[in-house]
Amino acid sequence: IPFPHVKIVYILTLDVNYRKKPVPFWMQGMLKAVYGRTYPAVVDGMCSIPERYNRKMERVIELEKEGAVFVIRPENPVTVSRTERDAGKLRKLHGEGYRLAMDRFDEMMRWLHEK
Repeated sequence: IPFPHVKIVYILTLDVNYRKKPVPFWMQGMLKAVYGRTYPAVVDGMCSIPERYNRKMERVIELEKEGAVFVIRPENPVTVSRTERDAGKLRKLHGEGYRLAMDRFDEMMRWLHEK
């Protein structure tokens, strides 16, 4: 960590076991066919999102085990889609996140104030 006096808290929206699936081969081909000549770096970036995300999550897990970062994340897989419109499901998920944050608040404050 470049700034030793800085403490990092991650608040994640997905559980510890979640990993993004690779972009399907047919989708990569379609993106390259449509945008590849004009925006090759954008296509490469879009196709590598899952790999980069998964690598970052592995690093967050390592840092958490070392005690270098504090992580708050759902305890169970999230079943609400990112385009969910059911207000009841969204309220329930919000309540779970709020409960988890409150349950871990004292632990986080101790971690933030330790030398």
